[in-house]
Amino acid sequence: MVRKDRLEDARRSIERLSGDKTQDQINAQLAMMVHTTKVESGVTRGQVMSGSSFAYTPTYFFTTAGMKTANAFELSLGAKGMAFLGTVLSWWLITHWGRRAIYVTGIGALTVILFIIGILDVSAGEKGLWPSGGLCVFWLFIYSLTIGPITYSVISETSSVRLRPLTVVLSRNAYQLVNIVSQVLQTYMMNPTEWNLRGKAGFFWAGTAGIIFIWSYFRLPECKGRTYEELDMLFARGIPAREFSKAHVDAYEEASDHVEDVMEATPRKQDS
Repeated sequence: MVRKDRLEDARRSIERLSGDKTQDQINAQLAMMVHTTKVESGVTRGQVMSGSSFAYTPTYFFTTAGMKTANAFELSLGAKGMAFLGTVLSWWLITHWGRRAIYVTGIGALTVILFIIGILDVSAGEKGLWPSGGLCVFWLFIYSLTIGPITYSVISETSSVRLRPLTVVLSRNAYQLVNIVSQVLQTYMMNPTEWNLRGKAGFFWAGTAGIIFIWSYFRLPECKGRTYEELDMLFARGIPAREFSKAHVDAYEEASDHVEDVMEATPRKQDS
């Protein structure tokens, strides 16, 4: 219901399922659901808006820019190899770095790379083909090391445990819809008979990636080292995303306080 913007229906469902909650608690839970839904949709859109449609079609990009077909194909094979290497290294990285740090750093690096590719096309023309090719390979490595795999961790950790399978499916469907639009745009950008932007398309994707960078810096929370209950508490308290890693929360202590409040509110039976 929250994903369809049916907030009042969602509120009534919470009231029906949680009869002992106050209106403030219901409002807090609804606000948390809205926020986490935006986080999940934001990180999946980031995979597309980071410029994946541009960097994942290097053969077509290089051939339309003037590179020999054989060289473009060999470069694309090298790019796929670097993407595989980045994915393998991400398994190690995710255990040592926080999710927010990986995502924000990754999308920031991708934005800079795309911007440089655009500058090379404007300033160097065909002379900048090989440097642009090297940057595309590096882009694929950074993407596969950071926001490519880390998105799935963020989605699973910020979504409800009970609704996690549905959340992952819906977020992936949203990714596919945005990806269709980006693929159509990318085709027009690269086609010599249409917009023929070549490397200048990097400016466009640098802009969309920059938007995701700004969003993730202010809105993406740090989930590493937190239990699902602790994350729920941090969301309910309205802790800013940038302060999640520093905030102190004790799930056991808060649960004990809740039990004490319930016991105090429960009338005691009189001894006969």
